Amino acid sequence: MTNPETITTDAYPSTVCPPVPEFKTEVLKATNWMELMRITYKDDNDNPVDYDFLKHCTDVVPNIALALAFLHPKEDSSGRAKDVSRPNPVMETTREETSDTVHTSCLNVGYEPVKDTVRPSLGNTLVVLVEQLRPATGTWAVGGVYALGCFADHQELPGGMVGSTESAQVAALRELAEETGYSSDRPGGGTVISTQVSPPLQRNPGAMNESLQVTEINIEVDSNKLPESRPDKGEVVRRVVVPLSELRSTLQDYETRGFAVDSGLWFFARGMEVAISLGGA
Repeated sequence: MTNPETITTDAYPSTVCPPVPEFKTEVLKATNWMELMRITYKDDNDNPVDYDFLKHCTDVVPNIALALAFLHPKEDSSGRAKDVSRPNPVMETTREETSDTVHTSCLNVGYEPVKDTVRPSLGNTLVVLVEQLRPATGTWAVGGVYALGCFADHQELPGGMVGSTESAQVAALRELAEETGYSSDRPGGGTVISTQVSPPLQRNPGAMNESLQVTEINIEVDSNKLPESRPDKGEVVRRVVVPLSELRSTLQDYETRGFAVDSGLWFFARGMEVAISLGGA
């Protein structure tokens, strides 16, 4: 059984929320209902970063949709789960870290047929969360790995991009590798053993023409070392690993610390609680 107390994390200490850089904001274009905004700030390496986003001219701000990564220990020849422990917490940013076996979801655009899937068990499943600076809301958010884009006219949106020639599955695998390091093509990144892609989903049809798909990816890893991640320039991302059974309480803790919790992640955690209460797990 995996020991929940020995997972590597590059999150901030549990008692504080990471500091937010100083933002300079300008309006690029405005209508009666929305504004195209640009925020300029400096990343951890003191490099200037421009971030464009749409802002509602009301008090309503759409949430960021991100994905989940589930970890479960690889079974040995006898069918028993290996004891792949999680290293102790650290406070570094996203360049290198450690972990074990993955079942993940990535939000992105496009369409891909459903593949064979592996169903993880709740008892020894871990969840990889991502802490990420969100300039549009002026705070840090907790969620998972994602890729965003628009296939209709190949216009890309801020965030992880779905390229005009990419499928949803390819984009999801690429973003997973960049932000977490998990990939069959990277040393220590595990082996992709199955994927499943949802039909196109609408996230905020009242404001944007983007569609989303959830790509579930199972990656088998039997090492307790997190692979090296390679986030985009100017991207500030931190990885945290928690037991799936503690996901809801972990999100509540994030709320008290001042983080913005991704709506999709919260719905998943609450849905899992409901399923368990109804005898579904």
